[in-house]
Amino acid sequence: MVDGTITDTDSALLDAALAYWNASRSAGGLPSRDDIDPLDIPDLLPWISLIDVVREGARMRFRSRLVGTGVCDRFGRDITGAFADELYDGAYLRRLNEGYGAIVHGRQPQIWRCDVAANDDGRRSYSRVVMPLSSDGETVDMLFAAFDFGDPYPAPGRAWPQGQSTWREVG
Repeated sequence: MVDGTITDTDSALLDAALAYWNASRSAGGLPSRDDIDPLDIPDLLPWISLIDVVREGARMRFRSRLVGTGVCDRFGRDITGAFADELYDGAYLRRLNEGYGAIVHGRQPQIWRCDVAANDDGRRSYSRVVMPLSSDGETVDMLFAAFDFGDPYPAPGRAWPQGQSTWREVG
């Protein structure tokens, strides 16, 4: 049984995504990708991402199936179709794999607060909630993520300078 215990993210956008995920669950199970209808969440679409969980034996890989336009604009690139291990390496990739793996195995959403040291010597922060999806109600085969960059709707093309990102799990 999944209880979805996160109730307050300190973000109206993330709260809306989490409420939608919770409302999409049936009988305490996990929602599936088919339960996520873009027509239900038009205001969230620029800020969401769907990540495939690809199992290769004991190994899991994570592929960005869909990345919202607001997320692409903010990070300055579209990673749709790419695997995490094709984009990242080192400590960041390890942390991403550990975090996604914990959601897959725990079958519970998590909130991450992320701090970015950008190449322009500035610091940026954002939050994301990552929620499990399952086509059979049990085995997590996709992740549904929503991002909040701290401003309501940043202007298109306002990318952050590339830099190093770290985050902490808060729920």
